[in-house]
Amino acid sequence: MTTLTIQLICQGLSGRQGGLHLGLQRGSEVIDPVPATAGSVHFALTVEVTPIGDGGAFDARGPYVHGRRGDRFLYLSWGELDRDGAFGMVMRTKIKLEPIEPDLVVRALESGAALRGTLSLVDAAGKPVTGTVPSERIEWAIVPGAEPG
Repeated sequence: MTTLTIQLICQGLSGRQGGLHLGLQRGSEVIDPVPATAGSVHFALTVEVTPIGDGGAFDARGPYVHGRRGDRFLYLSWGELDRDGAFGMVMRTKIKLEPIEPDLVVRALESGAALRGTLSLVDAAGKPVTGTVPSERIEWAIVPGAEPG
């Protein structure tokens, strides 16, 4: 297994989401919730990557990775903070890992770079994007490495 840093740049957040916060889900815990009024948010995490077969496909594992082999994904969770700062989830956004081009993963690993996914998390009506984000709405690129968050 090899460690890969993934950066998620979530854009398009606006004040329209009221008291909502957005956080990255690690296991069942939501970490680093940011007010949805922030405009954009940057999450950095690491995953363990293992090649699968001869076709360049890969499997990802780690505390941020959810789902079964062949259907791995990351969760961004939308929720509200109570008076004590506890996060109460109200909806989630799923970012599937399998649509990422294997060549990008290999090049990022070989160069020690991070893999950055940039996406908008509001729809045309200004509401949060929930459910599975279509792969064409995420732009994946290789960038100089960053420390995971």
